[in-house]
Amino acid sequence: MWLRRKQSTIGLTLFVFIIIACLWMNYTLFIEPSASIRTQSLTSFDANISDLKIQIIGPSTSDIGVFKSNYTSHYTEYASKSRFSLECPGLLPPIKIRDEQKWLPVENSTRMYVFSAYYDDINGKPYIRIIGLSQDEFNVIFCQMWFMGKTNMRESDTHRLEIVRGSITAIANRVSKRYQEVYYLCPVANNKIPTAVSVVGSKCQEPYNILSVMPQSQPVKTKRNFTICLSPLNINYSRAFELVEWLELNRILGADFFVIYNYSSASNIRKVLKLYSDRSIVDVIQWPLPMAVDTWPPSDRESEVTYYGQTAALNDCLYRSRPKTKFLINIDLDEFIIPRSNGSYIWRDMLKILPRANGYMFLNTFFRMDWPDYGTPGNKLLVSRGFVSDVESYNLITLKKLQRENLILPRGHRSKYMVNPEEVISIRVHDIWKYRNEQETIGVDPNIGLLHHYRNWFNPEVGTRVVDTRLLIYQDELVHRVRSIWSKLNGVPLDR
Repeated sequence: MWLRRKQSTIGLTLFVFIIIACLWMNYTLFIEPSASIRTQSLTSFDANISDLKIQIIGPSTSDIGVFKSNYTSHYTEYASKSRFSLECPGLLPPIKIRDEQKWLPVENSTRMYVFSAYYDDINGKPYIRIIGLSQDEFNVIFCQMWFMGKTNMRESDTHRLEIVRGSITAIANRVSKRYQEVYYLCPVANNKIPTAVSVVGSKCQEPYNILSVMPQSQPVKTKRNFTICLSPLNINYSRAFELVEWLELNRILGADFFVIYNYSSASNIRKVLKLYSDRSIVDVIQWPLPMAVDTWPPSDRESEVTYYGQTAALNDCLYRSRPKTKFLINIDLDEFIIPRSNGSYIWRDMLKILPRANGYMFLNTFFRMDWPDYGTPGNKLLVSRGFVSDVESYNLITLKKLQRENLILPRGHRSKYMVNPEEVISIRVHDIWKYRNEQETIGVDPNIGLLHHYRNWFNPEVGTRVVDTRLLIYQDELVHRVRSIWSKLNGVPLDR
């Protein structure tokens, strides 16, 4: 009997051991392989992302770490969820979508780049309009559009992926450069605004870019009156005295806000821009172009894009500002749109005496920087006001250069404009390229409004010199404003 009892105990122990072994094998065969596959997928994906960032974008090591970390956590979070697209089951929703202000490649090459994305309803035909650069307008592209739910970011059924064939169109005329400034256009069905979009070369390609989609169809309650777009600062721009004068005179004239693009600038400029940014007057958009650009002094390497992608920047500013402002103004740092008629001190006064329109074109005249300062009677006027020392201390060009050419250039030759951004599709440097509907751009009489352009020209004399003291009506307010700003920029050099 003792022997039977022992055999029974051994049998029971063996049975329990077999059950435990089977359970362990089941876990190993069915659970662990899934984890193994997931780990392998992550490792492969990380390597691709790392290669991408180093080869194409060229950021710091910390940037690569952040970018990789986002994608790794993305895969970890969603690896066990159901698929978001039956057509492309390997694609997973993006996380931490934001306006990165970086040029991102479309593929693992340098053929195409994207910068920003905007929802745009063109006469009832909604698109995602993406600001980009491309070597060829005939490239085949697809748009991976994510419609993200807001109830629970961890639930796959709150997200939806749609993939459509996109198109490429030049923003303006083609240029003889390696890269053209283009729109990538992605048609949208059912007027639904996606949260994010990626431009890819094939439908199910893992994206090299993810852009947040900025809506355009819901204007802010109180629009600004005038927003100025400034083309990319470049060649380590350092003329802080010029920037402060430009900002303050334009604020006197009526500018509420400035969108300033920055390719390269000196430390003194960054301090000036921070002061204005902190006051919510300026939005600085970083513009790190990933191709060869103009240099000074000129180098043997030819620029691959027209003047720092200026047209792309202006059109990014157009769509970035569209829901927020009544009028958009395109001028450079050496240009000012000046009301000229009696009783018109600011732009709002000037527009009251012009026909109502969605676009106004201002003709250009040169105030020659290579001509002597002041002029008669400008010098006497400044002396009588006691402003000469301030004008010299802060190098106020508009109060020093009071002589211009008698030539006013015809429309289309260095003209600049004001435009209602709601009514246009694209703009160029010197004209409004395309309206949404048939519109007329009003050419402004130079006696009502004129573009003052201050630059070294070194051309032969163009007719006679004209003493023009119009800017002296702003001298009191301008000197006061500039003096106040520089008191807050203690120790910041006027120039390098």
